Amino acid sequence: MLNRTDKQAKMWTGRSNARIINQPATQQEAAGALISLPMCCLSLVVYLIILVMKLTATILILKEQNFWLVEQLRRYNRHTFVGKTQACDGQIFMPEVAEWLNETLGLIIGQQSEGEEVVETTTKTRSPRKPRGKSLVNLLNGNFPEEVIEYMPTNCTCPECNRQLVNIGVNERLSLVIIPEQIKIRKERAYTMKCEYCDKYGTEAHVVAAKLPAAVLPGSEASPETIAYLAYQKFLMGSPIYRLEKNFLIQGLPLYRQTMNSWINNASLILLPLVERFKHWLFQEEVLLGDETTVECLKLEGAQKPKKCYVWLVRTSRFSEHPLVSFRFEDNRRYATHRDFIQGFQGYFQSDGYDFYHGLEGIVSVGCFAHARGKFSDAYKDGGSKLFVTYAGRAVMLFDKMFKLEDTFKDLQPEERLKKRLQYVHPVMDQLDTLLKEIESKGIKKSSLGQAAAYTRNQWQYMMNVFMDGRLDLTNNLSERTIKDYVIARKNFLFVIHEKGGVASAVYTSIIATARENGLNPYEY
Repeated sequence: MLNRTDKQAKMWTGRSNARIINQPATQQEAAGALISLPMCCLSLVVYLIILVMKLTATILILKEQNFWLVEQLRRYNRHTFVGKTQACDGQIFMPEVAEWLNETLGLIIGQQSEGEEVVETTTKTRSPRKPRGKSLVNLLNGNFPEEVIEYMPTNCTCPECNRQLVNIGVNERLSLVIIPEQIKIRKERAYTMKCEYCDKYGTEAHVVAAKLPAAVLPGSEASPETIAYLAYQKFLMGSPIYRLEKNFLIQGLPLYRQTMNSWINNASLILLPLVERFKHWLFQEEVLLGDETTVECLKLEGAQKPKKCYVWLVRTSRFSEHPLVSFRFEDNRRYATHRDFIQGFQGYFQSDGYDFYHGLEGIVSVGCFAHARGKFSDAYKDGGSKLFVTYAGRAVMLFDKMFKLEDTFKDLQPEERLKKRLQYVHPVMDQLDTLLKEIESKGIKKSSLGQAAAYTRNQWQYMMNVFMDGRLDLTNNLSERTIKDYVIARKNFLFVIHEKGGVASAVYTSIIATARENGLNPYEY
């Protein structure tokens, strides 16, 4: 048995022997061991460097993702609580943006060389209010029929001499009278006449019969006035059929929505050849504008569930002598569908940047400055960093500068307008090109600012086409405003049940918009 002292001695002896065994036997082995130690340290350092680089790259990616998510959150909050307006008040831009604009653009417009005409930009102001002291009836006097009601004294005889009193003054009061829809039953009677004498004493009775005018919809009680009223209310005033049904029931008329929809859809087939003729007249123009929107069709033929369909707009420019607007309903957005319609047109076609228009033969595609500005406007409002806000603010101010310059040319003839545009607007486009290059060099493609710069760069060649003809506008706002009436009406009637209803909506909207463009009352037209 070993005591405690012997155990400790043996343990220390084992450790000593282990150290002796692990010691190198020669000097070469000792040198190799010394060299392997720094190599291990070097490998560890390289590994740590690679790990740090990976972590740094991961941090950058996470920062970029975090910045993108913050942008999306700000955009969502702005659209939810503020709205989707693209308006940017000039006072909200940071001082450095305004200072940069003064430095870079002051020489373009404000410091023209001697002998050159200086164009001054003006700021639009609100229209003045109605002058005080003039009532609405006085302002509208002569534009509407008048009804005169006269009140005479009960006794127009002098009580002293019994002679007739004469008028020495009139106390007049004007009031506006609005009468709701007048509902009446029209009875059209066609009489048949005969000669009783010939019938009694002659060989053959002479009979003459009048003919009733052809009905709009044979077998129904619909009149032209009723169909025009229903189309006017639904597609221009945005009143859905169920609301009209409720209004009629209040007035005691049991006119139900199924009947009204049937009248509208069937009557549209009568107007369809006229709208199809619009295409022939449209293609005689040299400048056209286009846009599209969506509408849901519940029971489209061949579809198992409700399908998103499209309503296409093609219209003339504001310089056209005969304004025309054509809407078309399609169940898809395929290239071939719209190509078949637009095929045969030769000229300029301005749109919102849809790639379809860029590859059509014989058509010069023109971009929209307003859509590009909207991208930078969103980036300005969504951007978190000072750098992003500064660049986005610069771009928005450049676009606003071009719009203000263009506003001073709007009353000029197209040839003179093009000269002014090349002289004053083109240099601002050069400044915008320089700014885009600066943004692109920052490597921020996934941010809203980078996407705005990429969109503008992709549309650049089509935006530059506005310098080819003075009849072209910088924006596609004219077609945007035209299609807005359909969008507002769609927000009320929500959907179409069948394809026939979609075609009917396009037919009526085409006629209503064309009538308005030509200064006509759509209902009377």
